[in-house]
Amino acid sequence: MTLGSTYQADARDRFAPFMALDRLTTEQRDELLHGGTDMHRGGELCACFGVSCGAVEAAIADGATSLAAVGATTQAGTNCGSCRSEIRALLRAARLVKAA
Repeated sequence: MTLGSTYQADARDRFAPFMALDRLTTEQRDELLHGGTDMHRGGELCACFGVSCGAVEAAIADGATSLAAVGATTQAGTNCGSCRSEIRALLRAARLVKAA
């Protein structure tokens, strides 16, 4: 049974660490209520590997400056390639912000 119109296989993995806890911290509660960490948010960018836009943005913020580097970090853009243009757009936007 799913709560939404689509099934997210990785949601179970995100919830698993919390199931063994007796009480959640404020940070843990916020992570659950807000849909995960920043890496999990932002919609799915790479359907092949289930990589979110937030995960790609985090990889770029951590120093991935090319399509290959983003792929090495997240696997996004390394299979069918349909998300490569979106990754390139995120890379360009990050370069513009850094240059400003």
